[in-house]
Amino acid sequence: SDLFIAECSYPSTGLGYEIGLAIENNKKTILIAHADAKVTRMILGIPSEKAQFIRYNDLSEILSIL
Repeated sequence: SDLFIAECSYPSTGLGYEIGLAIENNKKTILIAHADAKVTRMILGIPSEKAQFIRYNDLSEILSIL
């Protein structure tokens, strides 16, 4: 793929690993989360030049952001 989009609003098993692989393989990486979601520091601590983190209020906003 040319773009990796990760939905980070919910706790998951393995998403951090997938994000790490995408970044390691120089994939464009976009991390999204609902405005009210509690997101881990692992996600929030990724340098902005490696991945873009975006919060949304409604899923319909995602297409216009992309």
